[in-house]
Amino acid sequence: MPDGKFKLVRLALGAYLGDLRRRNMSYKTRLFIIDEADLSQWNEDLSDKECLNYYWSRTGDVSTYWMTAADFLANFPNWTSVPRDLAMYDRQLLIAYDEQAHMLSFDIVERDSNIVRLIQSIEQLALQGIPALRKLVIPDDVVAK
Repeated sequence: MPDGKFKLVRLALGAYLGDLRRRNMSYKTRLFIIDEADLSQWNEDLSDKECLNYYWSRTGDVSTYWMTAADFLANFPNWTSVPRDLAMYDRQLLIAYDEQAHMLSFDIVERDSNIVRLIQSIEQLALQGIPALRKLVIPDDVVAK
């Protein structure tokens, strides 16, 4: 694992990601929400090839988006707080990371839940090209196994 890295690497830890990467799922989406205080380190991680290789080699081809906490609250005014970093698989398996508690949680969510609606809204923002929502693109020279 690359030393001294931020969320991109820490959240790529875990054997469960390898298992999910190998599964044939029709839908894999992840959202990172970055606090403004952490933005500098986050940008360093995004410019580090070793860090990107580590992330993509463990997650595989997952639609990965990120936005700052302030941008999240501006674009989702009905949310009173910023949710944890999360990933959605096959629109029902929710994986969320609580950074303060250092706890990873897994949950099966109903299709009409707030989290599913949030992920659908993220997809709509991505289609509209909203600048606050950025997509992590797998670089040509990085292998997503």
